[in-house]
Order: sequence, then structure tokens, then C-alpha cells
Amino acid sequence: MPSLSTVAACYFAAMIPRTLPAGTTLRTLVEVLIPEDHAAHVPADAGDATVSFRFAGGSSYSLQASGSRLTVTETSRVETAPLMLSVPEATAQLFLDDWLGPQKLAPQFEPRGLASITDARLLRRVSAVKGCISLTLDDFEGKSATLLVASGPDASLYDDPDVSIHIKLPAFLRILAGKLGPDEAIAEGHVTLTGKKLVAMQFALALVPYFPAR
Repeated sequence: MPSLSTVAACYFAAMIPRTLPAGTTLRTLVEVLIPEDHAAHVPADAGDATVSFRFAGGSSYSLQASGSRLTVTETSRVETAPLMLSVPEATAQLFLDDWLGPQKLAPQFEPRGLASITDARLLRRVSAVKGCISLTLDDFEGKSATLLVASGPDASLYDDPDVSIHIKLPAFLRILAGKLGPDEAIAEGHVTLTGKKLVAMQFALALVPYFPAR
């Protein structure tokens, strides 16, 4: 899903394919462009992984990655999977409008060792963490943008988050530029964290190997 994780917000933002044609909608992004980007950049030996994703207030999807093939299926509700993500449809549309326009929130680096964020090797690494995390960008276009991520064998988006993270736009932009790692954002106090810091650090450390070396 090249598009919202410090821990989770980078994940959604990094799910954006390299180019988005004019007129791209959330549906064509998920159902057409992301699978095409996956097929073009993920090797056949990347393995398998499953992700459930929902636009809260809109559509839900199951994404099955198998090597260079990504199968996207619309579902009636978010299905149980080792990795589940949820973002309000209105928030996702704000991000998409930005990607099609000024690109303030477009990632400025490609993950090290991976050509696509939907690569099963990364998905399996993130889903090895057990817990539910809420990530909120506090000041984007005068609004708050929140992503929920749940992972692990008993993952649920319907439980209270184990940890809630709030991040402001300047720090978030540094993360998207590859100048601040998710682990540094937490350890150095660039975010406000409530709940289990260990869960937040586990998510962050799952992503660190793919950030630029500093």
C-alpha cells in the first residue's frame, strides 16, 4: 500500500505510488494504482502477507500480497488480519488532495531495501508487533488526522489503543523527509505519547531499518 505510521502515519503516507494521474480517487488509488505499483516494484520471492484496511465511513478492503502480486478485495467490513489499518475517509481524502496538489505530505525518500511499502517482507515485520496504536497528526490544514493500526495474532481495531501518539506537522515533515526516524521521534520527545511506550517503540523499531541511515 504505497500511502497513514510516526509509527503509523508514515505508513499511510508512504503508500503513495510514485506518480498519481489527475482524477485519482481513493477507490482507484487502492484498487488500481497501488496493485500496479506493487507489481512493478516488488520481487516474486517477497513472500506472502495480508492486510485489512478501511476508510472509516467508507469502503473496507483486504489486501493479499503474494510476491509481486497484490490482490485487493472490497469487503463489507474490516476483516481480521495480522495487520489492520483504519483512517477516516475524510482524512484520507485530505492526504490524497495533497498528493495530487502541493505534495506537502508526500514522502521524500524510498524505504531502504524495499521498492514498495506493500512488500510482504515489511508487512510481516510490522505485523509481528502485538498491539493497537493510534497516531494523530494534530495540525494538518487546521484539522486532526488520525490513523489506527492493530497488529499481531489477536489484533483488533475495536479495542482501546494500547498507545496514542500525537505529532505536530514540523516533526511529521522531518519524518517524511527521512531526516527523523520514528524511534528518534519517540525517544527525543518529538511526539506526545499516552499509554504503553514499549508498544510504540516496537512499532517504530519495526520500521527503522527502512529509513535512510543517518
